[in-house]
Amino acid sequence: MRKLFFALLLLITVVAHSQELRFDFDDLDLTSWEQGSPNHWHVDTIHPIQGRGSLHHMFDTNESSMDAIAFPHTQVRLDSGVTTWQFRVRHEYNPSSGNNWAIWLTSLENVSRMKPTEQNEGYVLGVNYSGSDDLIKLWKHSGTVKSVVLNSNFNWQEEIGTKKAAILQINRSIDGVWEVLIDTSEAGFYSIGSAVDTTFNQSENLGIYYKYTSTQDQKLWIDDFSLNGFFYTDTESPKIIETRTVEQNQIELTFNESIDTTIEMFFVLNRAHYPAVVQWQSSLSVVLTYEQTFEENNLLEVYQLTDKKGNQSAVESIRFNYYI
Repeated sequence: MRKLFFALLLLITVVAHSQELRFDFDDLDLTSWEQGSPNHWHVDTIHPIQGRGSLHHMFDTNESSMDAIAFPHTQVRLDSGVTTWQFRVRHEYNPSSGNNWAIWLTSLENVSRMKPTEQNEGYVLGVNYSGSDDLIKLWKHSGTVKSVVLNSNFNWQEEIGTKKAAILQINRSIDGVWEVLIDTSEAGFYSIGSAVDTTFNQSENLGIYYKYTSTQDQKLWIDDFSLNGFFYTDTESPKIIETRTVEQNQIELTFNESIDTTIEMFFVLNRAHYPAVVQWQSSLSVVLTYEQTFEENNLLEVYQLTDKKGNQSAVESIRFNYYI
């Protein structure tokens, strides 16, 4: 069952809520979840971790593959207070480079981008999301680059194995301190590592990633998944927060929130020139290449800049200098 609790904290142009999302899957309902491939996940009532049902990978195939399932939510801000994730997980096969699982704690992109090779921005906790040492780790996924934020030295195969479930809790403080705790026998949580990283401070999706070989599908269960943090009802139009001149005719723009790249936008340089190439690095940044060389003093105007909630800037303008 999904339960939603919130308290109104602030009302200005952005509304902040202290809120908890909780899923115990006992209502057998996945209609609010997005599956990377239809009908690859279901709620298992025959062999749940506990309660009436657990989220379970159900797709039977004779090929090695990857699957993901995600829950889109109102934007959560990690820099507004303590954020906590908690879930139970059971993986009935020993982890390896070809058989592994991970939880997308934060993701700016939807379920189609929740894979190691995809462009995305977020934090991922799991076992062997990258590598094959069977340790629980927290990764930072930036573009397609994956880097370890926290290495717990907790070996999943040796400590948990294939017969039982463990409960994981991840806390992230307002100033970017991450801590991972585990409960292996319902005896209480203990810490298995901490680290500091403040690269990403917002998320619009949480999700589950599962990689399996041809004979080891259908062996992942998740239950009692919760996210507690500060959620925002976004009513503000997006802003440019950083520029970087890449070449004499190329500039990178960084935005304060995810941009809807399906909306037609116009990037007008010095009120006369349009880019020959527009390359989105992610929903937070774009590289513009013009046929013209930049002048010493430049004006760049962006029309119809729109975030993923539909908030649109009539025009967002910046001035920048370029010297040879």
